[in-house]
Amino acid sequence: MGIRIFNPFTTTLPALVFKQATGNYVTSGTSNAKAYTNSVVSGNLLICAVYSVGLLPVQGTVTDTLSTSWTKIAGSNNYVTMWWGVASLSGANTVTVTWTGSNPTEICISEYTVYGSAPTADGNGISASASPQTCSSSSASGSADLVVCFGANSSGNGVVLSAPSSGTLNGRTDGLGNPGNLFGGCALCDFTSAASGVQSFVNTATTSGTPESIIANFKANGTSANAVNIGG
Repeated sequence: MGIRIFNPFTTTLPALVFKQATGNYVTSGTSNAKAYTNSVVSGNLLICAVYSVGLLPVQGTVTDTLSTSWTKIAGSNNYVTMWWGVASLSGANTVTVTWTGSNPTEICISEYTVYGSAPTADGNGISASASPQTCSSSSASGSADLVVCFGANSSGNGVVLSAPSSGTLNGRTDGLGNPGNLFGGCALCDFTSAASGVQSFVNTATTSGTPESIIANFKANGTSANAVNIGG
């Protein structure tokens, strides 16, 4: 893990910094499990986003091998669900999503290094509206907050995520574990808010179907105005 050192000449840096992400797809069954590529670090923010492929809804539950306490983001629906937690331990970690029924399902997991106090979350979701679809947070974020975006398609077709309200949208993973994607059957992305206010992104279906989207603002009340990152 990188460190930060005091530097009076730097500007405000985000308190939540991307570390890693991956994903996994199952064609049927009642669970989907995926291990983080690298060990997670105690105190870091963990995200698990779940996409029920096609018209087979999933809510499910989330557990992991480090006994993290997972909380569902408000606005989650039967097609896209986002969960978050703070790692209580460091080490290798496998996240498992379990549900009732036999559904094709994709999951995307990510980790963010936390500089400062434990993060808090605010989320909002939109279900089955016309494409392109704008998904906005239910309340305003501050500047330099982490905004996590997850989009999919209720019909099982592809989507493209774009147009963050502020900052640059970063593709992190799709449900197949491909890094860096802003597109796919589902996509997990994020951006650091460049300005305070309601945050949003756009989800566009690539072919038929209607977008399903969820967005969440995260803040760690220790944003450093006088620090510089060293390492990853």
